Amino acid sequence: MRVHIVPALGRTKLKALTPRDVQLMVSHLRQSVAPASVVKIHGVLRDALADAERIDLVPRNVAMSVRSENLSGILLGSRRNDQPVADRYVDPVAYQPSRYTPSVNRQH
Repeated sequence: MRVHIVPALGRTKLKALTPRDVQLMVSHLRQSVAPASVVKIHGVLRDALADAERIDLVPRNVAMSVRSENLSGILLGSRRNDQPVADRYVDPVAYQPSRYTPSVNRQH
């Protein structure tokens, strides 16, 4: 929280926090941390605001307004390029020799 959330949102009063503030934080995080970290940081903020909502410190959880589709796209792309994960990894099966290929020629 103190490394990513507080620097981005710490000056904003809880009741004044808007979904746009959260979306801007997520956008800035996309440029500086790993995609999985963005999702985790958003989850921490969402859980903290859910607790604040439960005890009536905020009228609603604005982090819930940043839709999961927006965040799931983070995991499919990379912060260094927009190439999907599936295209960045090589199929390991393609580089393994077939288990049916005989290693020694045997004649019966």
